[in-house]
Amino acid sequence: MGAWGPGLYSNDFACDLKSTIRAVSRLPYEPKKILELLCEMEEDTASNPLNEDYTTFWLVVADQFYKKGIYLKHLNEKAIKIIDKKQDLHMLSDLGMEDRDLKKREKTLQKLKSLLCNQANEPSKKRKTLKAPLPFIMEVGDCFSFPTSNGLALNPYVSKKDAERYYNACKWKQNGYGLLVVCERGRVLDYLTWYRVLVMDHSPEKKPSFSKELLIENKWSICEPGVFTNAMVKNCSFEKLGNIQFKEEKLDQIFPNRKNPYWKVLDNIGMGFCSSVPNDCELDKNAQESPCPGTSLFE
Repeated sequence: MGAWGPGLYSNDFACDLKSTIRAVSRLPYEPKKILELLCEMEEDTASNPLNEDYTTFWLVVADQFYKKGIYLKHLNEKAIKIIDKKQDLHMLSDLGMEDRDLKKREKTLQKLKSLLCNQANEPSKKRKTLKAPLPFIMEVGDCFSFPTSNGLALNPYVSKKDAERYYNACKWKQNGYGLLVVCERGRVLDYLTWYRVLVMDHSPEKKPSFSKELLIENKWSICEPGVFTNAMVKNCSFEKLGNIQFKEEKLDQIFPNRKNPYWKVLDNIGMGFCSSVPNDCELDKNAQESPCPGTSLFE
């Protein structure tokens, strides 16, 4: 469960699930289909009452559906049943939550119950959904440089306005550059874009100049797939250096066991990338045990 408290979103699982629902609810699907996707993603949690996050799953989904104007009668009934039978409170008590926090939790749940009981009688909200598939923002073969500190890239989730405070606190100071090449991209469920990149295995002090020779002469690691947005590009200070003709069929030859992007995208997880620090890179260890020579990839 990770960090937790009396609030509905006071544990890590609830916060992650909220992010997932935000991504999935954008799809122009019927509410029943959206719930099915969520249950498929969290199969054990959603189906096993003995799982410590079972009640959190159903309560968070019901709360988020309500806030997004998505009405499912059987979902609300399930969440209300959990509240009335005090299943959530019993689970949290078994996990060691103190009585004062259990009382706070109960107040939160009663408020949620009241909202769910009245949802059918409220004016329906119009849910914001995607009208068309998300556009691609990077092409296969695009090569980008990005600043690094001891091999560590900027955090894609830290905006420019928060950057100074955040990076001063973690003592991030640029002393090099990373280099990545987009090697694969696609869409999940026809709407949600994803990317996968190759990243150079070291960080030169000076910004590299783009050339095919540079790519061939270095070694590369393949990263885990995931989402990437224009805001993330800006937050990481990506600079496009050029584009190299990259044959995607080489990936099947060199990295046949690379991870499927499906769940990463539905969980709204950013693509992995960094540079020469393995512990800080989201490298796809299923696909590759050690960096691959550029001669195998770009010749």
